[in-house]
Amino acid sequence: MQTLPGRVPETRFSAGQRLRAAQLQAFVGALHRAAERHLGALEPPALVVLAASDWRALLSAPYGWPLTRRTAGGVSVVAPADYPNRLLRRWDAVLLRAASAGRQAPTGVRALMDALVGLEWAHAALYAADLRSRAPWLNEVLAVALWCLALEAAGQGEQRRAVTAWGEVQRAGAPPVGQPTAFVYPRGRAPFDALVWQQGQLAEVGEALAARGWGALRGEVSGSAREAVARAAAAEPALRGWAP
Repeated sequence: MQTLPGRVPETRFSAGQRLRAAQLQAFVGALHRAAERHLGALEPPALVVLAASDWRALLSAPYGWPLTRRTAGGVSVVAPADYPNRLLRRWDAVLLRAASAGRQAPTGVRALMDALVGLEWAHAALYAADLRSRAPWLNEVLAVALWCLALEAAGQGEQRRAVTAWGEVQRAGAPPVGQPTAFVYPRGRAPFDALVWQQGQLAEVGEALAARGWGALRGEVSGSAREAVARAAAAEPALRGWAP
């Protein structure tokens, strides 16, 4: 593994992935700095960019979906060096059904997957603030809210709007499978259709929470995980029937 010098987040990468690592470092770093302007100091996660061979040697999760990993050494956002064609092709049916329902993807699938590295940064920030609950679906809602707010604060409004549009595509294009509260994390371990549909449903609730602004998240960062869960459920009507 090689290391990029000097900047936040600390970044390690597989051989041959320096450019991709630098691009993702700039993206994650911008989100982290934007969040700190509103929430105060947050422990930055490490960023790890792995080629497929290194991923399979180090992780049990399927290669392709970014994820957040906590070990004794701290919290890391782990991103793939590229996306398997098999995973990218699985989106074709989702895009076709969404188009039939009048919803067009705002970007390519690779751009969406890259954007999800920012969502994983938000999961890592929740770890750092001790705001993780035992309910993966609620962690996803809170992470979406933080991700959306940080994108806006970092001046990435176009990507923020793409997040909204992709949520609409997922809700329109994936067949309903299970319940949103059955969301599985890391996301690559869930059946694809279930993941895409549940992810779209939870993103809608997370965006509604983000619409309330940084004030709610500032209050949650100052309290315990249990208190944060209770506040989030009380503040957002869509959460009230989903007890963790």
